[in-house]
Amino acid sequence: MKHSNFKVAGWAAAVAVIAFVVEVIVTFMSGIPAYSTAISPILAALVLAIHIAFGSYAIYCLRAFLNERYDFHATDSLIPMLVAGGIVFGLALISSRLFLGPTLSMVITFSLGIPLGVISILFGYRLLSVNGTIGGYKKPFAYSHIIAPLCFFSVVLAPIGLVLLIAAETLLVLVFFSNESPELEFV
Repeated sequence: MKHSNFKVAGWAAAVAVIAFVVEVIVTFMSGIPAYSTAISPILAALVLAIHIAFGSYAIYCLRAFLNERYDFHATDSLIPMLVAGGIVFGLALISSRLFLGPTLSMVITFSLGIPLGVISILFGYRLLSVNGTIGGYKKPFAYSHIIAPLCFFSVVLAPIGLVLLIAAETLLVLVFFSNESPELEFV
């Protein structure tokens, strides 16, 4: 993959971060009675779809980035699972918000979110073994992928999980825009 394609992936990740922040705000505002009628579920679904599309592309490009820059292949099988799981999870969220009640929506969210969280934890754990610092973002990026699902699993810490997911996606932007040459990490 060419360097310019990594910049495109970085911009896609940036769009995904912005859409994610807007998605969180719209979802929060739609839960407030004064704003619930003003915010269309279709708007929330559209913002979520933008987040899914651009975020999936950026994560998929991360595989080529790690392969090319660091000759790292330990996450090659997990990245497509993260992409596919994220797409399925997002589409289920969109359809459940538009067509299902809150109880059934919650059941679907948990049933799809738990396996996706486990994949994210494995991804973060394997990412720690990259022989390089990935522009200095390896540890925060990996740990945010490990800790965020644990926060969601606890339910009580889910807001912290949201912040960590936004941080992870922001770090992905920085990874793609980091310096050109891979650096070795000596332990």
